[in-house]
Amino acid sequence: MKKQMNEPLVSVCMITYNHEPFIAQAIESVLMQKTDFPFELVIGEDCSTDNTRKICEEYEHHNQEKTHLLPSDKNLGVMGNFIRTLQTCRGKYIALLEGDDYWIDPLKLQKQVDFLEENDYCSLCYTNRYIVDEKGNILSEGNLPGPKKMYLTKEDVLGVFTPPMQTTMFLSKYLSRNLFNALKKGYNGDSTLSYFLIREGNFGYLDEITACYRQHPGGIYSRVNNSKRLEKTLENQKEIKRFFSKEDRVLLNRDKVSTLMRLYKEYAYHHQPAKLLKTAGQLILNDIQFKQLNFLKANYWLLKSIKNH
Repeated sequence: MKKQMNEPLVSVCMITYNHEPFIAQAIESVLMQKTDFPFELVIGEDCSTDNTRKICEEYEHHNQEKTHLLPSDKNLGVMGNFIRTLQTCRGKYIALLEGDDYWIDPLKLQKQVDFLEENDYCSLCYTNRYIVDEKGNILSEGNLPGPKKMYLTKEDVLGVFTPPMQTTMFLSKYLSRNLFNALKKGYNGDSTLSYFLIREGNFGYLDEITACYRQHPGGIYSRVNNSKRLEKTLENQKEIKRFFSKEDRVLLNRDKVSTLMRLYKEYAYHHQPAKLLKTAGQLILNDIQFKQLNFLKANYWLLKSIKNH
């Protein structure tokens, strides 16, 4: 497990843009990690218009052994910044943390490395998390959006579950050219990364809370309205399918159905009949192809929610 100090075992991949109120806490939560191995923090700073870059430069100056800043003179966008930061990471393992989230367990990296070293059939390890507001007040305790199983397989993940990425650690050897091509075309990097990694091995779960995911108005997904976000998610699902086998596409179809059902509800609420009819047609065609009843379920949920209001 031991490596030279200039050869980190773990790389922490942090992307940031206009995170001035939060970035120091994110960086501090990485630097506080207690490990018996060397690790590095790689910060992809995406030409922020506030003082984010200045704060990152100060941390790099005072922690040159561990902290490496990747500044940019132009805004690359979330995916462009994510890809170049990932490609700069040198460790056997990569842990993800965005500049507005933070870790609360100083042994997070150590625990996950120990787990992955002992379970070499796993490609990724994740934990539980808190959801907090912009001031760090807890909004939800341990709200894990998926099954609390120690090991997840493709059937548990493809099309239905993305682990909370600020809690994850995975093996860098699985960062393939196809994955980067899919990320370039995609909208949701979290699910794209998860779907590629689960093909390489199980996901291991540690039933502990090690991180905080921050919800605030300036967050990536807070800046996009729900319908637009779902439309982009649907496009992403269509793009990444071509990288997968026929067998895996059947599992990925669950993601498409879930998104279509949520879009159907959104279009109904916001009185968009043309889009509503198009989505209804897609659900019906899918039901015919896979012998399912999702169109009826969507209408049942819609009528039930209208009745409750």
